Amino acid sequence: MADPFIGEIRAFSFSFAPDSWLLCDGKSYDSRTYAALSAILGFAFGGNPSQNQFNVPNLNGSVVVGAGDGPELQPWTVGQSGGDAVVTLGANEGVRHSHALIGKHDSVGTAGNKGMTGTPSAAVVIDRLFLAPTNALEPFSNPPAVTGLDPNVLSPGYTAMTTPHNNDMPYLPLVYAICYSGEWPYRP
Repeated sequence: MADPFIGEIRAFSFSFAPDSWLLCDGKSYDSRTYAALSAILGFAFGGNPSQNQFNVPNLNGSVVVGAGDGPELQPWTVGQSGGDAVVTLGANEGVRHSHALIGKHDSVGTAGNKGMTGTPSAAVVIDRLFLAPTNALEPFSNPPAVTGLDPNVLSPGYTAMTTPHNNDMPYLPLVYAICYSGEWPYRP
């Protein structure tokens, strides 16, 4: 394997940064001690120029995305961060949608009255009526036309969530590290 470039980031399957590498954990380092890496990164990931401090990228709990832009893509610049680990959905973020409702209208309320016809109203209790011996849901014998269901039948209006929830995609933790001593990355 060729020598790594200064500023190159790699994922490792062990829990430490090897020699000549620093963990990508967002920490500040002295620009004089790590002059080459500081010259390449500048302050793209933060730091304090007046104290000769620069930051390495913080990839803990983050997903790497490619910098640049393209058709139908959001432009990203090196060092830009985004996204939220936890979100709370508001009432305006709920997706309004509808479902067809097909069920059995049983005016007597017993499983023995097969073949009943009718149209459920908003007052009908929707349940799963399984009939022996087939354990199949008995549908209407003459299904009515599909009509809209009163939005308050199943839930009295949509309310926003008040508790934040995690917003994680599937993940596999690895250690990311950045090289501070290697080949200088010349521009072509």
